[in-house]
Amino acid sequence: MITGQADLGSGVTSAQAVDWATNPYYAGQGGAAATAQQISLGDIIQNPGASMAVLGANLQSSLIPMALQTAMTGVSFRLARRLLSRPLRSINANLVKPALGSGVAL
Repeated sequence: MITGQADLGSGVTSAQAVDWATNPYYAGQGGAAATAQQISLGDIIQNPGASMAVLGANLQSSLIPMALQTAMTGVSFRLARRLLSRPLRSINANLVKPALGSGVAL
């Protein structure tokens, strides 16, 4: 059984949720626009149509930032690995290999 407060309310239809999530005129008037950033599990169980409409609007509004963050994370890790390769080689050669043997490396 799913318990907890639902954020969207009980009178929100799927069409209203799309209007509230995409139209700035409805912002601050309650319903899906007031909680467009938060959808609880109770919302999904109680009113799946409105919840999925708000979920779609949230996904659409954050798609570009998510794509940029994903790309930058990969680039950052590659850059950090290249910058830290020399110090890690030194640690492996001078500390790890003499203490633990040649089969272990950082």
